[in-house]
Order: sequence, then C-alpha cells, then structure tokens
Amino acid sequence: MKESVLGQGGAVISAGQAIKRAVKTKTSHYLGLAFIGFLLSRAFVLGGLSPFAAAFVAAQCRDNDGRGNKALDAVFALSGVLLGYISGGAAANIRYIAVCVLIFSSCMLFRDSAAAKKRILAPLSAFSVMSATGIVFWFSNGAEALPLILLITELLMTAGCAYLFEVAAETEETQLMNAGRLLIASCCLMSLSGFELGTLSPARIIAVCAVLLISHRAGAGMGAGTGLCAGLVMDLGLGFPFYSTAYGSAGLSAGLFKRAGKLFGALAFVSTGAVTALWAVSNTQRLSVMLEYFIASVVFLLIPDTLFSKLTFSAVQTDSAGRSERMRSYIKQQLNAAGKAVTDVHSELAEAVDRSKRSEGIEVVFDRTSKQVCQRCSQVRRCWEDDQRLTYSSIRSAAVLCEKRGWLERSDFPAAFSGRCPHYRNFVDTANRELGAMLSRRQYGARISENRDRLSRQYAEFGRILEGVSDMLDLRFDNAAEKRLTRWLMRKQLSATAEVYSLPNGRMCAKINGENISVLLTDKREFTLEVSRELGWLANEPDMQPNASLNQITLYEAEPMSVTLGIATHKRDGQAISGDTGTYFKSEDGTLYIALSDGMGSGEQAAYDSRQAVSLLEKLIKAGISPENALATLNSALCLKNSDTSVFVTLDLLALDLLSGHLKSFKLGAAPTYILHDGIPRKLSGNALPAGLDSDCKPQAGRAMLEDGDWVVLVTDGIADGENDGWLMKALCKIDEADSPRDCAARVLSQALRNGGAADDMTALVLKARVNENARNFS
Repeated sequence: MKESVLGQGGAVISAGQAIKRAVKTKTSHYLGLAFIGFLLSRAFVLGGLSPFAAAFVAAQCRDNDGRGNKALDAVFALSGVLLGYISGGAAANIRYIAVCVLIFSSCMLFRDSAAAKKRILAPLSAFSVMSATGIVFWFSNGAEALPLILLITELLMTAGCAYLFEVAAETEETQLMNAGRLLIASCCLMSLSGFELGTLSPARIIAVCAVLLISHRAGAGMGAGTGLCAGLVMDLGLGFPFYSTAYGSAGLSAGLFKRAGKLFGALAFVSTGAVTALWAVSNTQRLSVMLEYFIASVVFLLIPDTLFSKLTFSAVQTDSAGRSERMRSYIKQQLNAAGKAVTDVHSELAEAVDRSKRSEGIEVVFDRTSKQVCQRCSQVRRCWEDDQRLTYSSIRSAAVLCEKRGWLERSDFPAAFSGRCPHYRNFVDTANRELGAMLSRRQYGARISENRDRLSRQYAEFGRILEGVSDMLDLRFDNAAEKRLTRWLMRKQLSATAEVYSLPNGRMCAKINGENISVLLTDKREFTLEVSRELGWLANEPDMQPNASLNQITLYEAEPMSVTLGIATHKRDGQAISGDTGTYFKSEDGTLYIALSDGMGSGEQAAYDSRQAVSLLEKLIKAGISPENALATLNSALCLKNSDTSVFVTLDLLALDLLSGHLKSFKLGAAPTYILHDGIPRKLSGNALPAGLDSDCKPQAGRAMLEDGDWVVLVTDGIADGENDGWLMKALCKIDEADSPRDCAARVLSQALRNGGAADDMTALVLKARVNENARNFS
C-alpha cells in the first residue's frame, strides 16, 4: 500500500530561501529582545525601583532547550537594558547597570552546569545579585527602616518576575506561560505610560483596547480581571487607584454585553469609564481619559473579526487541555496498577491450583489402614520390625494391583503375609474403605482445582483487559490544530472549546464543546469541509441530525479505505431457522469488525447460542477490549456455562483497520478465511477448538494487508471446512472486477449446494475493499 503524507500543503521553497527566512526570523527575535529590555529598563515603581530589567536578563540566560542556544538571547536582552539605563541617566541607574552585568556574568559562568537547565537559576541569580548590591547601597545610605522594606519588596518582585519571564519563553502553552507574557506586556505598557502626545497616552489607549477585546470575547469575569490588572499597572505611576477601578468596572460592563455585539459592548465600556472619570479625577484629566476611551473603542470597532480572534485567542485560553492530559495520565496509571494487582492475584491463585493438583498417593491408603488395624495387634512388632522386608514388599505388590483395579482383594497379598496376619480380613476391608475415601477426596479436589483454575484464568483475563483499556487513554493532543479550530469558532461568534487528539492507532479525532453549536450543522457538508481545512486532515461528516439540541460535536478522520459487503445464507434442510449468526460494526478508531458464528448443531438452540456469542463479543469490543482478550473472555464464559449445559460455538472475527488496510483474522474452531489479491487466492486458517470446549484455548490469528480491489470471503464449515475447498479456490479466481459482493456470495452458496451441501447451515460473507485517494492526500 502506498504511503503518503496528509495535511502538508504549501509551496516547496529552495534551500537559499529557507536560509534567508531563518536569518530574518532570528534577526527579528534578537531585536525584539533588545527592544523589550530597553522598555523594561524604563519601567519604575514605588518611587524609583526597577526590578523588571534585571529579572528579564536573568530569564534569558537559562538554557531551557538543553542545546546552549540562549547566550545570544541574553546578550541582546542585556544590550537593550544597558541602552535604556544609560539613556535615562547612567549616574541614577548605576546600581541597576551593575546588577544586570553581574547577573549576566554569573549565569554565563554556570551555563555548562546542570543548574543552567533548571528554572531555579534565573530567580536565584537575580535575587542573589540584587540583594548583594541592595544591601551595600542600603548601608551606604544610612540603613534606615523604610529603604529596607522597599529593598525586600524589590527582591521579592525581582525573583517572582524572573520566574514568570522565564516561563513566558517556553513553547508549551499553559496558564503560567500566559501570565508571564501578560506581565511582560504590562511592564512594557508601564514604561510607555509616561510618554504622552499632548495629554493622551498611547500606552493607556492600548491597555483600554486590550481590556475591551478580552471583555467582549471572554465575558464579564475575565474582562473585570484584565481591567484590574491593566489599571494597576497604570496606577503605579499615578499614585492612587483610579485606573484599576475605571478599567475593572468598564471591563465588567463590557463583558455583560458580550452577546449584544461589539457596538453595545463598546458603548457600555465607554459609558462606565466616563462615569468613573467624572467623579474620580480632576477636571484637567477627565477630558484626556474620556478621549482615550473613545479612541480605544473606535479601534476596537474597526478591528476585523479575523484579526479579532487572533488577538484575543491566547488571552481567553485555559489550561483545560493540560488538565485533561494530566487526568488521562492519572487514570492510565491507576488502571495499570489495578491490572498489575489483578495479575498478581492470578499468580497467587495459580500457585494454589498447582498445590491442589498434587493429589494423595496410594501409599496413604495403607498408612491409614496400618494405623487403624495394626497398632493394637499383638503381632505388630513382628510384622513391622522383624519381618519388615516381607511386609513392605507384600504391601507394594498389593498396591500395584489396587491402583490398576480400583479395589483390593484378599488374594492380592502373598500367602506368607496373609497366613500369619491375625486380622487379615479386617485389614483388607479397612484398606478398601480408605481407598474409596481417597478416591472421593481426589474427585472433590479435582473439582475444587478446576474451579480455582477457571477463577485464576478469569483474574488473568481481567488484568489484561484493564491494561488494554489503559492503552486507550494514551492520547496525543495536537495543540496547533486546537488553536486553529478555536479561532475558527471565534470567527463564527461561538463560545466553544476544541479538543484535537490522535487515538492509539493514529486516527485523528476532534471534539467541539459548547452551547448553541447545533447551528454549525445546518449544512453538514460545508461544515465538515471548513473544519477539515482548519484541522489539516479530512474529517467524516458528524453522524447527527441538524438543528438538534447538543453540546458536543465529534469528528473523526476520514478512512481512506471503504468496503462493500454481500451475504448469502441457507438453513439446513428440515430446519425453520439457521444456526449461523453474523454481524459487523465499526469502532471509533476506524476499525471494521466482522463476526461470524456457527452454533453447535442446527435449529433454534444453535441460533440462540450463536446470537448470544456474537452479541457478547460485540459488546466487549465496543467497550474497548482488544479482540484477543474479548475472545478469551467469551471462551472462558462459555466454559463456565458448560458446567451445567453444553454450549459450543465457532467464532470467526475479522478486524480491518480502514486507515492502513491492515487485516487481522481470529478463529475459534472456524473455517478458513479466503483473500483474493491480484487474482491470486490465499487462505488464513486456524486449528483452535470451538469456544466453550477448552478454557486454555487461544484464538488463532492470521494477518494480511488489503489493497484497492482486494476481496475477502468468510464462510461457515457448512460451505467449506478447509480440506475439500479446491472448488472454492477456483471459484475465487473467476471473480471479475465488475462483480458485486452480493453476487459473489450467492455464487459461492449455490456452488456449495451443488457440491452436496444442505446437510448443515451455510453462510457466505464477501467483502470488497476500495481506497479513496482523495481522503488519503487531503491537505
């Protein structure tokens, strides 16, 4: 089968173009670090403290990718910081210049150590250098109490910011990473807040616009929280809590009008901010504050929806995917532990079964007899001590006869022994009673041992089932596809979340969760195509009705392979119903299962037994149990049932992965499966006993790879038993490309009847494989 890569659209670029693009990306990255460092060096709080630049330099020194690529990041960040401090007055900022240089030097000194890869390096180095220089400056300025409090505050801010700045540079998106990036943006806005055009501050306009965006997308709670944070940043320079109150209340009101549209949200935001400004600030500031609100609202209204969703996406993201992955990992560990515990119980039971199988020997019969008869006899010393050899040889020869015959006769002992024993008749009768008791104990022990053995096997199968179910939780999430799909939902003005992951066999799955998402299904075909373009792989249309009330839509990756089925059946002569039962179903991982069962005999009872077996097998597989474990469990269940009744069925299970074309065949007493590829037939056979006969029996498995145009034929033993099937192999060679599976199944059945069939129930099931290259090559 040809392999091809899905979802890799885009033009192929030359090596030279790739190098130019990489250089351009790197250059913009380094210049961005320098610019951020410059802005952070101009951000001051609490009357002149500047902990942000030092924390930023420390964060850029950590080798978080393990390849030593952070040196240039730290150099450019330090260059921007130093430029900012020098341009702001080197004399006033001499301490912070020294701090940043010392942090850079210490981090570079330890860059090859194991500590360079740990998160503790940035906060620890920033805290240590800042505290050392701060204590020196504190002592030199008189060692007063208030400067000490400010120093402690600055140290805590430096360590905390260094940690968050460091997390902000990581690639895995989490709430902590978003918090770090938000802190960097806030500090940059704080730096720019002092720059004004007349009485208007571009930084405050940007902050107001950001609060509006997030309020409209994330709602009142997130809007109020974002407004408070942005306002606190601005209040650090103002000296009293005006902006935090104004932005927080305005964000809350805008979020309340989230569903009313952008215009009403902007009006609510501006109105609330204006009311706050009227009573909270002086006359000279009111006009500038209101103008900033107005300009920000105009910008907000002019932002197109496409850009709108991109600007607000990161802000409203939650760590739900991360929590889901952690929860799945925890459940997987618990299931594995439970599976291991059950397997340990199986081992203990197996040892007990082995011990119980060590039954008593025939010597126990004569030991018990001698204790009852000989202990009180006056001749006991003569028999067991003086003539010990004769006694033992006589008992051994009698024991051999007793073991063969099952009872003891008086003539079994030699005359030398029987002639001198005064209680000979009592000895023989007692020995026969003890022999009967021993045989009863053996029979009872055998039953107990059999039950223990079955219970032990049930524990073993249950342990394997738990371990198999835990493998189903081994999902890999596609964060990039989740982001693209969530942005698409935002453009649709829907408050919904997306999960995109691959199942254990590699099949992709996407889930959309939210309220009022049924509107997406008014045109299922167009919806599926749009979502497929966002995901990068072709999805099947969701199997649900449009305009239905639902909170989740699930889409699975379209399978490149499809099959057409045809079936033909004939009941045994003289019977009203066939004892054969067949079914097929598809699992969520894209595997098609076809099951065929032949009940023992024919008629209603055989039909009932085969239906029950197929139904239970389907339920086990749909519950996530592997075909091997499902068949083993079913076989054990039938063996336990056979302690009261006799239920034997053949089972033929076909598992076809429609993504790869990989086929597995499992058989318990079933007839061969026949595969036709390029006009050449082959068969997959098994010699396992039918289900219900032997609990130790394991299903025979065969494998094949199906390609476009291949045929597969399943039959019950009424048609072919694998020995006299030459006619069937010849019939398969005559199958034409234009034939339908139904016609082929009918021809197989009619040929079997001409060959002398009708003495048993007969079923022929034929499938034809087709490959859709459009699904395979979608991008």
